Parts: sequence; C-alpha cells; structure tokens
Amino acid sequence: MDAPDKIYDLSYLSELYGDDQEALKHSVSVLLETLPRDIERFENAFYSKDWNAFFNAGHKLKTPVRMLRIGNIFTNMETMVEATRDGKYSSEVDDMFRQVLPVLKEAFIQLSSFVRK
Repeated sequence: MDAPDKIYDLSYLSELYGDDQEALKHSVSVLLETLPRDIERFENAFYSKDWNAFFNAGHKLKTPVRMLRIGNIFTNMETMVEATRDGKYSSEVDDMFRQVLPVLKEAFIQLSSFVRK
C-alpha cells in the first residue's frame, strides 16, 4: 500500500534550522505535544456548538497550521476563527470544519512519523 501524500511542508522551519535535522525534529515534536488535545478541543467545541471554545481552539491551532504549512488549510482556519469571534456562528464554518478536521488528524499522524524517523 502506498503512503499517503505528505500534507505538511517543513520549508519554513528548515529555513530556520538549516541542516540541523535534530533541531527541526525537536521543534516539530514540541508543536506536536499539544496538537492532539487542541484538535480534540476544536472538534468537541464544534459538535457542542460552543463557539467561544471553538474560536479559542481554532485560534490556537492556526500557529502549527501556519508553521507546518498543513494541507493549505490556513485560510480556512482563519475564516472559521473570524466567523466565530465573540461566540458568533456562521454557517460557512460547517463545510470548512469538515474539510479541515481530517487534514489536521492526518497531519498529526504524518508529522509524528517524521519525528520518529
């Protein structure tokens, strides 16, 4: 079975660390420490329709999404965060969330594998 296409891009971090692969892996591992919990909070907030919690979780997820260039979803993350600012809700969040969530979960799996290599 073929491995899935890589849905992250470490070029931003690679620019910072150059050829130091250990520093790069360490930086990624630090980002991964809270990623599963943050994804879970993001998902739970969506399904419970707690838009303040959704905003906070989405806002926190934007940093690793941007730094790791995860699946070209940064724009959707920004849009969802802004749409739920101050506990508001917009129906545009639904489709974006359903597109973004599996990408976040797959990125975590792939990045975890990268760190273990």
